Amino acid sequence: DFDDVCAVDNLTLALEDREFMVLVGPTGCGKSTLLRLIAGVEDEDAGHIYLDGVRLNGIPPGRRGVQLVFQSYALWPHMKVFDEKKYSNLSFALKIRRWLPGILNERAQDVMRRLGISKKWSRRSPDSLSAGQ
Repeated sequence: DFDDVCAVDNLTLALEDREFMVLVGPTGCGKSTLLRLIAGVEDEDAGHIYLDGVRLNGIPPGRRGVQLVFQSYALWPHMKVFDEKKYSNLSFALKIRRWLPGILNERAQDVMRRLGISKKWSRRSPDSLSAGQ
């Protein structure tokens, strides 16, 4: 609830394939609100949001093909980075979406490889890692 504050008003934004854009502005100008609207974690009061010609209004956040990366880490401190047998930070969302264990583990291993997270580090809790890790 923004108490009658209009965070985003009359915006038209179009990006071409492989085009990169940066939102810049002072604190409170609506950058995060715009991203939250596109991702579907904030409801729009009016207007339409399209991505690749598909109207996103009313489509749940998990089905939009858009992800948010939070400034503060959205990690569960009681879970390991990754654990094949239990819920973990890396697998939680995929387990909720009922991914098959083999595919889930392959995906998690691929993500850890890309991020340079060794198996040794995957067994740790988030608070034992540095921000870069």
